[in-house]
Amino acid sequence: MSHVFESLWAEIVRKKIFHFVPSAKLSGHPDRYKIKLRSIGYRLVYEVLDGRLVVLVVAVGKRDKNAVYKAAEGR
Repeated sequence: MSHVFESLWAEIVRKKIFHFVPSAKLSGHPDRYKIKLRSIGYRLVYEVLDGRLVVLVVAVGKRDKNAVYKAAEGR
């Protein structure tokens, strides 16, 4: 799992998610965004708290039939 974490962190730094990329916004959730790691098939769903530089990771998982998005919905 450390390889996945390292890849996700690199993507966070590369995209500078703290700028709240509009194209990464999840529909139906005003403060939730996603990061896709297509090369390894993982998704990360995160929530921006109160418009601050605080990011709450809601779910991380394989894309498998949108399971990560469904898991994030329940949280």
